[in-house]
Parts: sequence; C-alpha cells; structure tokens
Amino acid sequence: MNSIRILFACAIAPTVAFSEEPLSAIDWLSGISSFSDSELSADADEDRPFRRHFDKPPSTAFSRKMKNWNALGLLPASKTGLPVDIWEYSSTESLVTDFNRIRPNGFTPTKWLYYTLLLAEANAPKDANNDSLFLKTRMDVLRRFGAVETAKSLIESAGPGTGELFDYWFDLSLLSSGVDKACDVLEKTPTLSKSYLKRIYCLSRRGDWATAMLIYEACNALDLFNSAEADLLGMFLDSETSGQIPAPEEMSIMTPLLFRLYEAAGNPLPAKSLPLEYAVSDLNGTSGWRAEIEAAEKLTKTGAVTANQLLGLYTERRPSASGSLWDRASAIQQLEIALDSQDKNATGAALVNAWNLLSKHGLADFMSTIYAEEAVKANLPEPARRTVFKMALLSPDFSILGPISASNGRRDQFLIGVINGSPDHDLARSDLEMEIANAFYATGPTEKHERMIAAGRIGQALLSSALLIDNAGPEDVKNIASALQTMLALGFDETAKRVALNLLIQEGSI
Repeated sequence: MNSIRILFACAIAPTVAFSEEPLSAIDWLSGISSFSDSELSADADEDRPFRRHFDKPPSTAFSRKMKNWNALGLLPASKTGLPVDIWEYSSTESLVTDFNRIRPNGFTPTKWLYYTLLLAEANAPKDANNDSLFLKTRMDVLRRFGAVETAKSLIESAGPGTGELFDYWFDLSLLSSGVDKACDVLEKTPTLSKSYLKRIYCLSRRGDWATAMLIYEACNALDLFNSAEADLLGMFLDSETSGQIPAPEEMSIMTPLLFRLYEAAGNPLPAKSLPLEYAVSDLNGTSGWRAEIEAAEKLTKTGAVTANQLLGLYTERRPSASGSLWDRASAIQQLEIALDSQDKNATGAALVNAWNLLSKHGLADFMSTIYAEEAVKANLPEPARRTVFKMALLSPDFSILGPISASNGRRDQFLIGVINGSPDHDLARSDLEMEIANAFYATGPTEKHERMIAAGRIGQALLSSALLIDNAGPEDVKNIASALQTMLALGFDETAKRVALNLLIQEGSI
C-alpha cells in the first residue's frame, strides 16, 4: 500500500531533484492544476463580463527572444496560460518590493501561485536594466522557500558562465549539488567572481594546494579576509594548523561557502538554526534521520520538497524515542499499518490521530496529498468522516473528492457551492462565508486591482492579491474578498476556490 501511495504522490506533487541533473520545472508543476487554471483561455463567462481572456500563448519558448536575464523563467507562457507581458508595465522597484514581502510559510494556495509567478517566462519590466535585479529578487524568494534546486535550474537556463549570475549559481551549487562543476567553470574563467575565497576553495578541491595557499597568504597579508574567514580558510588549507574555530556569531553574514568551511573544519553548523535554504543540506543522507525529517517537514510546507519524500522519511525506520517529531513519524507508520489491515475502525482512529498531530504542525496539506483519496474510498465511520472531509477539501483533487465525502448539512453544502464556483448566499452564516459568496458573484475586481489590470500590470495584480490573502487576519474579510475577486476576474478560479476552502477550514466552518 505504501508503494501505491508513493506513486500517487509522485503523480500529483511537484518533483524535486536532489541530483546533478537540472530540475525540470515543467514536470515539477505538471500535476498542480492551480498553477495554470484552464479558464485562462476559456470562452467568455456570461456571469462575469469583466473576465480577462488571454490569447493562446505561443508554444515557442520565449527565452529565445529575451533581451536581458530579467525575463528568464522555467515555465513558458504555453504552460502558465499567462501573457508574456505580465511584468512589462510594472516598475522593477514596485515588483521587487512586493516579492520581498512574500513569506516562506504563507498560505498554501497562494504559495503555488507565487511559484507560477516566480518561474514564468515573461518580458522584463520596461525599466529593468542589465543588473538582473528582477531575476535576482525572484531567485532570492526561491531561496527563502528553500527551493534551492529550482533557483539553480533557473540560473542554469541562462548558462553557468553568465558573469552577472555566477556567484548566485556557485552559492546554490554549494547548498545542493554540483559545486565541482561550478569550480571547473571558475577555473577556466577566474574573472567570473571577485571572491578570492571561492577561488581558493576551488583550487584546494582540485588538489592544487600550493596555488591555493599562495593566494590565501597574499590575500591575508592584504587584509582581504576578516579574522573569522582567515581562520576557517587557514584550517581548511592546512589541517595541522591549530586555532580556535570561530563562533558563527562572529560572522557578519553566513554564506554557503562559510557553511561548508565549518563542515570541513569538523564543526558543522545545525541547518535548523539558519535560513531555510540551508535545510537542503540535511537531505543528503549523512545528517541523521532526525535532521532529515526536520528539514523535509520544513521544506514540504514551502513546496520545495514533495509530500512523497517526507512520507519516505517518516517510514524509513521505527522511531526509538518519543517526542513531537517521533510522535508524528509513529502516527504515520501506525496509519500505514491500519490502511494495510483494511480495518475501518483502526484506520479511522489512526487517521484522526495522525491528522491531529500533523495538522497542528502545519502539515495538513501533506496528509491530504498522500491520504485523502484512499481515505475517501475507505468510507470510514465517525468520527473520522469529518477529518476525511477536511482532507478531501485540501487535496489536489478537491473538486472530485469533496462532493463524495460531503454531508447534506448546511456547512458542507456551502463548501460544495464553493467547489462549484457558486456558493449559496442563503447558506452563508459568518461574515467570511458571506464575503466569499459575494466575491464569486462579483463582475470584476475591486477598484485598486482594476486600475492595475487596465494599465497592463496583470502579474502585479495577481501578486498583490496573493499578498492580501497572506497578510489578512481572521477579521479582514474585505481584503480577502478583494483578493478573491481579482483571482476570479483573471481566470484563476481553481486558486480562488482553494483559497476560500482553506480559509473556511481555518475559520472552523467544518
């Protein structure tokens, strides 16, 4: 049964690649319908005369026509359904400001919309210059999500020898894989980076210790390194060098290279105390089972790691201790055993236990991705049915599984109305339910977003809507409605439905 679930998860979740091969973003996004809602090129919706309809985008990858690296993306317009001018009429400054407001652990439906916008191939803003600021900002967001391999693939689509982007590529290679390839490029063209630290590191990795030491001593004499960098690099070059390993707080800023130098000095830094991009290093199979699970849980929440990979780690071996992390692993293993037994009562109890433990830790989407379909088909008894319904609504196949597991009650029927795109006002009770219903029957976006769209700033309108959702409080129903109206007006119906269902679950409407 576990192998079946692994195959199912692979089919519907983005595929992350921890290997020397570049990540295929098309495969990565292929199973998530909210990334490219079919309505974008659908016939006009008579109920919403404002609905923006885009011409069918060309199938030829736009990157061949780009004038600067800011237009780079991994998803061609033929996959996103968005026109290539979504950024063209926005200022670089305003887009950078908005992208920098994205929180890695934000709302799940908006997270997938962020990935679409971050990876879309599209014309650069008209005011973008050759400093690649817009591209670098998008890569920085991906790094904050811990999506290191994806950011690395984005740069590699420009070519590893691109001077403007080389240092970014080198850092990402240090965090994931392929640093030897980056060192090969740097050796052939040393001018690609101004960092002597990187050049010395690469020379030593290739066994040219004499040249590495010569450059190190010259730079050290010229005070080109701070004391902590000099000490770490000195110990890396000469293992017999005695000295105190500098404390991490002595670093003005942590970098991937310094992180690797600490590791080489025999004092690896715990990734969990560092920004999320460093968590990838714990998935290399050498960090220990606990560290791997901790990293995978964090990265699953941001979409940088698949639910399938986390499932594999949870079930890798039997926990020998107790505690929150081990309790979650044990709960998943107990659920696997119960599912294999086909005992409905045991499965229901195990499912509710696992849901309670994991959803409190922000892993409700993991549970729904892996188990919703099987749980719905199992026709479990109460009290598991309510849990199954929640999982169905959060699953990738919510439009199919939700109606199957719904009751005839008022709340469930309102939620089914959301799935169908026509929530019934008469069934709405809370302010949130009423505003969600209003949004689905609105004939266009609110004034602020309408001005953006009229000015051609389509990408920024979508980005602004996602940020409104992420930053809205439980009582901020007007901003929630505003964001939903814009998503619906631009044809992102599936995303809007996912947002509404998630908000209603959070509110406790289920």
